[in-house]
Amino acid sequence: MIEAEIIEVSESAVLKDVEIKAKRVVISEGAHIDNVRADVGSLFVGKNTRINDSILLSSGPVEIGNAVQIKENSVLKAFKAVKVGDRTIIDRGVVVGGLQSEHSYFEVGSKCVILHHSYINTAREIVIGNNVGIGGYCMIFSHGVWQNAFKGYPFQFGKVEIKDDAWLPWHVFVMPGVTIGKGATIAAGSVVTRDVPDYCLAGGVPAKVIRQENYPPRMSIDEKNGLAKVVLRDFEGYLRHYVGERSVTLKEIGEDIVLVTSDLGNLVYLKEAQPTLLETMDLPSRNDFDLVSFKVPHELKRAFNWIEIDSETMSEGANKLSCEFIKFVSRYGVRISHNEVDP
Repeated sequence: MIEAEIIEVSESAVLKDVEIKAKRVVISEGAHIDNVRADVGSLFVGKNTRINDSILLSSGPVEIGNAVQIKENSVLKAFKAVKVGDRTIIDRGVVVGGLQSEHSYFEVGSKCVILHHSYINTAREIVIGNNVGIGGYCMIFSHGVWQNAFKGYPFQFGKVEIKDDAWLPWHVFVMPGVTIGKGATIAAGSVVTRDVPDYCLAGGVPAKVIRQENYPPRMSIDEKNGLAKVVLRDFEGYLRHYVGERSVTLKEIGEDIVLVTSDLGNLVYLKEAQPTLLETMDLPSRNDFDLVSFKVPHELKRAFNWIEIDSETMSEGANKLSCEFIKFVSRYGVRISHNEVDP
């Protein structure tokens, strides 16, 4: 059931057991909404987004981006607005809500993950940037009070901001008014009571900066290449023993690696992608492999399907082996995507 003045639902969207009240409802193509209750000012759901067994509440707009996953028993509640960026995952049992006010606002950017049973209090603004990881059972509060403030007990209200590329592993507690800087890592089990600067490691109760200089350490091309070889060897074992692709073979050619399969296609990894190098290598058919490197020159991007590790992007076309690789390499924190939303 949808009660709205304006309803725009794509023919390819799937809606089951929904109860939506809003002034305007827009549900884009490929969206899948199952057992969802929404009482909001307006609702926008992007392409290929899945929302299951969840509750959405706001007097303002609720905007859910493209290719988002909001899993079972989650609640998103903020008086002013709720915004979720593209490709973000909100895991099972995540609750965004609590005490509401005229300042209540929740925004999480693109390519983020909030793992199961985390709690985010929106008495004040909560703003989470892009590519942020929040582990399970984390607690983020924008207000803290219980005992009577007029009897001298403590109270605190304040916006919480977590900037791009930060990581909060499991059981991190963030207090009101805190800003966690870009690229910062917070140790598991920490209690963050004050601002954390950009690009540092912080931890403890209360959390203190443990390491800031040269964090994260810059890797040389040789160090990155060494790690890439470890990852690709690990990937070969994953294909053979987990995916069941027994035909896979890995061949090292100097600093470079060729992965060949009978069913999934082939990959060529180059430490430094140069057109002349490909001409001298013993490779599968020119039209039957995808190219992987840290940086791929435009000339090669025009000629091949490709995966560029440094920019975490890939070409629109990809063989099955490339699709397995981009899923696999995410366990190393590399989240590769197209410039456009994947179908």
